[in-house]
Amino acid sequence: LKNKVMLDHDQRKEEIIKQANKIATYQKLSLSNDQSLYQELAGLVEWPHALLGVIDKKYMALPSKVLEVSIRTHQKYISLFDKNKIAPNFIVISNTFARESENIVIEGNQRVLKARLSDASFFYNNDCKKGLEFFSENLSKIVFHRDLGDMSMKVERIELLSKKIYSDIYDSSSNSVDDAAKYCKVDLLSETVTEFPELQGEIGSNIASLEGFNDEVVGAIRDHYSPQGPNDKCPNEPVTISIALADKVDSLIGFYNAGERATGSGDQFGLRRSALGIIRIIIENDLKVDINNLFLFSVDSFISQGVGINIENIIEEVQAFIESRLTSFLRKRGDKHDIISSAVPFLSSGDLSMVIYRIEAIKECILSFGVKDFLGGYKRASNILSIEEKRDKLTYSGEPSQELFEFEQEAKLYDILEEVSQKTYDHISSGKFRESMAELSLLKNPIDNFFEYVKVNSSDKLIRKNRLQLLAKIRNTFNKVADFSKIEGT
Repeated sequence: LKNKVMLDHDQRKEEIIKQANKIATYQKLSLSNDQSLYQELAGLVEWPHALLGVIDKKYMALPSKVLEVSIRTHQKYISLFDKNKIAPNFIVISNTFARESENIVIEGNQRVLKARLSDASFFYNNDCKKGLEFFSENLSKIVFHRDLGDMSMKVERIELLSKKIYSDIYDSSSNSVDDAAKYCKVDLLSETVTEFPELQGEIGSNIASLEGFNDEVVGAIRDHYSPQGPNDKCPNEPVTISIALADKVDSLIGFYNAGERATGSGDQFGLRRSALGIIRIIIENDLKVDINNLFLFSVDSFISQGVGINIENIIEEVQAFIESRLTSFLRKRGDKHDIISSAVPFLSSGDLSMVIYRIEAIKECILSFGVKDFLGGYKRASNILSIEEKRDKLTYSGEPSQELFEFEQEAKLYDILEEVSQKTYDHISSGKFRESMAELSLLKNPIDNFFEYVKVNSSDKLIRKNRLQLLAKIRNTFNKVADFSKIEGT
């Protein structure tokens, strides 16, 4: 205390937040909840002292994001807001506490910020004068990847794929998709993004707005990079969804084709982020889209540009990668690993939303009935089949013969299996997994009665085979919905 050193990092962070809030309250303004900045500031000072600075009014005409990045990212100042609009003030966290030097510290930081904003203003105004078309015509100057061509080629692929996505999901076309795809990457050539890489998408959308493009185009250019993490806001507008999905699918297929992979030590090209983005966009918007078709379409678009496809099983590799990221995503949101394992393999069909429907239906059913009541008969049938199939070195399938039934319990089980199997298939085809679970629950008593009165391993080989085929029909009926052998518990 005597030497003005606050040893505890968390205490310094809390003191920074406390002082910043006090200033914001006095000014009738608010702070952003930027915990990472507070954490960083706590590591830069020993004895935090918050001071209020003023932003030169002539720079307040800059877009809010340009102001925020200049204030936060480059200068480590705390932004202040008046409602949802950035205020003409900032907070600097000084490492000293001396009343006589406060004004000197404030003036010095205001000069530094003024110089930074002067550069930002110069760059931004130049970019606005050049316009989107100028940048679009020069996209070929940016290399996307040494093996995948330049950025103009990527934009061409995004245009084609985003139109397909929009058509598949919304069963229509949109000129806004064409415009958004054409201009979504152009601001990478802008001076502002060169100076402030965090503003990619933002600068392009601002220029698009100035040039009179509609809100769909402006929003898609701004947000098509999203989501960039598990907590980032997910796009929810049709045009933005189409561009964002196209961009991420193109990146995944392209980088996998170029031999790039995410490893435990790094992910240079953001493959995990792209995969998670695809997953979140589809799940959070409840989209009915076949990602396998998108992957195939993307591969074809590379081939049409003369980019060689180097890996024969590239689609299978990307599918496996998406499946692994989906498993990770579901675990992080709290789903049990056995339920995930029972449903995720169905992603091979390409319909990610159906995997989620399965999981939700399984969770509800197990919560209602319990594993024993719902899956007891299925597990018993599966266990017997596994043992006998291993012994006989074959897999039992095919329809059991009704003429070989010796007990009414066999006939009753077969009859209800026929009905439940068909209804289950119909419900699955319509995406009604809760209804399919309800159908499966009807099998409990018939299966229990079968095992109570019927001996599976009859001395008659034909009858034994027939009964094993009946058990296989139980297994196959359940496995239409999910791989219930993965579900733990009895």
